[in-house]
Amino acid sequence: MQLFEIEKMRLVKLKRTMPELLAIQNKSKIKPRVRFYEGVGGMLEVYSDILKEKKKMVAFEDFEHMQPALPKSFCEWYPAERARSNILFRSITRDSEEARRLTQHNRRLLRESKLLRSADWRTKTIIYGNKVAIRSLRSKKPFCVLIEDHDIAQTLRNVWQELWNHLEVDVIG
Repeated sequence: MQLFEIEKMRLVKLKRTMPELLAIQNKSKIKPRVRFYEGVGGMLEVYSDILKEKKKMVAFEDFEHMQPALPKSFCEWYPAERARSNILFRSITRDSEEARRLTQHNRRLLRESKLLRSADWRTKTIIYGNKVAIRSLRSKKPFCVLIEDHDIAQTLRNVWQELWNHLEVDVIG
């Protein structure tokens, strides 16, 4: 009888979480597709998707907080691999010593950057193709939310472009 009650409670919990599970599946053409990636392995999946898409990228990034979240070997390999794949990367980067140091390599890494004086962002947002990858750099276990939707990607790309057009050329390439 006790086993029956335990299973009954599990069924109630499952019924309560079913809407969330169905939302994750989200196969509708109208709704954006949203995926969640955790840890270094999840980050590597997102960056692999970027290389596979081979679309020009724009981003908001904070170099000061980005490096500790991923293995140093990846941080050295990925930009060079993206450049070898001929994927142009343009970024609005929070101004910091680390950003100024890393943007010195822009030309060889097929990257253009403009620096923006700002408080910490602790996130990185990459817009490529019809996708927006929003990466949190705050926790010891990094995570990323990937949104696949033409309109969301285009709106954020337009906002990015407006800001890019109004920033002074500090570091371009």
